Amino acid sequence: MNDYTFPRAWFDAVDACTKYDPAHVAHIMRHWFAVLSVGPVRVPHVEVVNGSGGVRFTWNRDGHYIDFEVLRDGRVEWFYKAPHNTHHRGTHDEPTAALPPEFFEYVRKHATPTTKDVT
Repeated sequence: MNDYTFPRAWFDAVDACTKYDPAHVAHIMRHWFAVLSVGPVRVPHVEVVNGSGGVRFTWNRDGHYIDFEVLRDGRVEWFYKAPHNTHHRGTHDEPTAALPPEFFEYVRKHATPTTKDVT
């Protein structure tokens, strides 16, 4: 498994789901490669969000839930929730132009591969 790049199957799905909108796909790739700047990450679940047409990337490990959604205009929303809902952070439906450093810290702590992930 290659956790370092945007898997071709995801690109094909995202491309099809965004009706071949090259600008949206470019925004998706820009944000994905920003996430990869933290180093290797576990492969997230990727889905198209009904209504907004955005593409959401999700990690959920050991009760730590992290997601970010790239909207069609390139803005991004993100959310983090700790186990047992003891702590949560995010944009709260207020999209921003870029993911903040705080988001990348959550990814570093909870979405990078561990020895349990080695196959």
